[in-house]
Amino acid sequence: MELDTNQSLATHWSQRPSEANWDPAQAVRWGGIGRSDREFVPLRYLLRDARQGVFAKAMEDGDVAVRTIGVRDINPVLSGEGERRLMSERAVRRHLASDGDVLVARVGRLGQASCVTGASSSLVPRDSVFVATPMRKSWGAGIAAALSTSVARDWMSDLFLGSRQASLTLEQLFDIPIPKPVEAEFEEVDDLVQRAGQLMSDGAGIVGQIRGEVGIALENAPTETLEKSTFWMDDIDELGAWSFQDVRRYWTRRRARAAVKSLQRLAEAVDLSSHRAKTEYGDPTPPFTIDSDDVRSHWYLALPRLRPGEPTDKPGTRRFFAVDREALLISTMGNIAAAPVLVPQMILDQTDEPLMVPISWLPFVGLRHPRSLAVVLDHPFLQLQRRLGASFSTVAHITKEEIETLLVPLIPEQQQERWEADLIDAQTKFIEASQIVDHVLAIAEEWYS
Repeated sequence: MELDTNQSLATHWSQRPSEANWDPAQAVRWGGIGRSDREFVPLRYLLRDARQGVFAKAMEDGDVAVRTIGVRDINPVLSGEGERRLMSERAVRRHLASDGDVLVARVGRLGQASCVTGASSSLVPRDSVFVATPMRKSWGAGIAAALSTSVARDWMSDLFLGSRQASLTLEQLFDIPIPKPVEAEFEEVDDLVQRAGQLMSDGAGIVGQIRGEVGIALENAPTETLEKSTFWMDDIDELGAWSFQDVRRYWTRRRARAAVKSLQRLAEAVDLSSHRAKTEYGDPTPPFTIDSDDVRSHWYLALPRLRPGEPTDKPGTRRFFAVDREALLISTMGNIAAAPVLVPQMILDQTDEPLMVPISWLPFVGLRHPRSLAVVLDHPFLQLQRRLGASFSTVAHITKEEIETLLVPLIPEQQQERWEADLIDAQTKFIEASQIVDHVLAIAEEWYS
């Protein structure tokens, strides 16, 4: 969608823009936004182009490797890893995002926007994302930060009061007030975000290398169930009271042992029982806990923040795991095949409060190689085993005992040590990038204060 950029950037939000539709209610609403010495303009006047991401049917198969970015990958300022796939060269040329482009969640995670940096590899946004191209590449980071502020989130939330489903339109996006780039620290923000993007890229390269080595160790291991209506069993009595899922799990493990020479039960590699965190009861909303926004699965990290808890006179009724040391969290309810994540010690050292981990996660503390184990458990073969080990009531769940039976590759101690050291290096880069993003968001919040 081509935009008219003839409108002067000097236009104040509370004044009527010439040659544009103008809503006086919007002008009243935003007339007092920010400091009196700072001017704002509707986003439309900072953009050269804006479009919706590519639909799945337009992703022509080919031999060019790209990352496709959906709404779940849109995080404040910098996006997640996305999903890798092969597309045709023609489709990539048509839909590839460029350095400085702003990716905005169209549905779901409204109030979050990411910027494409110079370190981003080939990246194609999907249809759940808007792609906004600023008039100047260096404005992209500042626009993404502004669209990730509490003001922007509240503005979008107000748009959908009473709506059953929130879905942002381009016209609504264009009306969001953004600080004039000549007055905001857009150049400084761009430098910071480019630095953070490079750190993320460097860390992702390290993680990708180790994931590749895990893949070699599990080469030929099954990653999908054998969908057959009949199976050969040497001893029919072995079936006992098995369900069909039990049979599929049996055959998956049997196929794996035939394909991979060195496999062992996880309990043989790590005594998980001696590393389990203790269980406590807590208030409905303890001040130091984890929610979905804290999890960076592509980093194998959880970065929880201390939040104000809700006061209550009632005794604690919810169960949590109390964690005061570096811990590996394995999902045991809902998405039980999710990537395990590590809560690093430096996060826990920032407060005297214990981290209260919801019982949908199973935390293990004091492991020798927790990061290496996280990458191994995230391999598709281990994901398959975790899904097949699930029990079902209202939601899928997996027990500690079932986790202990998972088949994992036998990795030499020296190699595990190297993996752990490299992953510590990668996560150090990720954490530094996250701290830079927090600083950028603080700058953006100041624009609107």
